[in-house]
Amino acid sequence: MGEGLELDLSQRPRIRQIGMNVHGYSRRETFTMDGLWSLHLYRYRGTLSFGGSSWSFEKGDLSIAPPGFPLTWTFEERNCPHLYVHFQCPGREQPLPFDVMRNTGTCFEDLWQRLTLMASHHAMLPLRAEVGLWSLLWDLPAAVKEHSDGGSSVQGILQTALSIIDNEIETPLKVAEIAKRMGLSHNHLTRLFRAQLKVGPLEWIQRRRAHKARFLLQNTDLPIRAVAGAVGMADLQRFNKLMRKVLGHSPRVIRTMGP
Repeated sequence: MGEGLELDLSQRPRIRQIGMNVHGYSRRETFTMDGLWSLHLYRYRGTLSFGGSSWSFEKGDLSIAPPGFPLTWTFEERNCPHLYVHFQCPGREQPLPFDVMRNTGTCFEDLWQRLTLMASHHAMLPLRAEVGLWSLLWDLPAAVKEHSDGGSSVQGILQTALSIIDNEIETPLKVAEIAKRMGLSHNHLTRLFRAQLKVGPLEWIQRRRAHKARFLLQNTDLPIRAVAGAVGMADLQRFNKLMRKVLGHSPRVIRTMGP
């Protein structure tokens, strides 16, 4: 197992368990989450191992582990609290690169509060908790400081481009302008997208517009024209064409399908 994972966020994740746990009474514990991804936010030091690889972590680190692997934690302290989410990702359209382990830096307390709030909502308002997790996962690449070689790694460059797209999706994004802002050529950025995501940056932008629009249509009462504007599509005819191309239905039909 290498350093990176691909997590599909094209559809809302389904939370199966979420909460806080305290470990450290045993030095080592192993769990297997069949069919479930695992997200952990740590307030202690230890090591996570699976798939033949190990990742050391400390307070402020966040891990994401894929389903099906026995996950082994080694604890260096007693009284080890962490927040966890075990969830399914039903999407099959839009895999995003994620690190197994990352340091959240100054975002740690904000992420801790967001996860705590999701846990409090989950029993009575599960949809609200799942929408919160969906948003948090999309925010992670932009919100968390990457500790790499100055952002020059392929994944660091790609995460920067993805963050620009998500943060400015309501604007008329142009691939050439994104590449210029990053100090890259249009062709270089296109090659990175195709190598890592299997699609070009223009198609990725179209997918992100469509998926954000689907979220707004199914989770808000915004008029269709307002939803189109919120994803950078002022022309309703073009917006309708995009939704049919990417999601197979008109905005009106997508709204009736529910979250």
